[in-house]
Amino acid sequence: MHSSQNEQDSRCYGEFARIVMLEPANQQEAYEMTREALGLSERFQIPILVRLVTRLAHSRAVVRLGEPRAENPVTRAANPNAWILLPSNAASNGALLERQKTFLEWSGSTP
Repeated sequence: MHSSQNEQDSRCYGEFARIVMLEPANQQEAYEMTREALGLSERFQIPILVRLVTRLAHSRAVVRLGEPRAENPVTRAANPNAWILLPSNAASNGALLERQKTFLEWSGSTP
């Protein structure tokens, strides 16, 4: 009732949205990649997709915790229109396409 035997393959969503997708293989990687995703989201100014499979989402393990991260100060968005979901804003995805090279460089240099 709370899950299904059919797991959907969501790997195509990251490529479709042209965003970074992280796919952890175990609980420790899920913890570390989630922390990394928060930093990447701030750095690249895009959402980051952390893809979990059912086996990982329904399991438990002991993980090594990192140092707590300081809270960000509350600020206004530099470009508030970027957060408004209108077709006219969505059509201007040229900046996202230009950043694909930056994403590829990052993915090639990260462990």
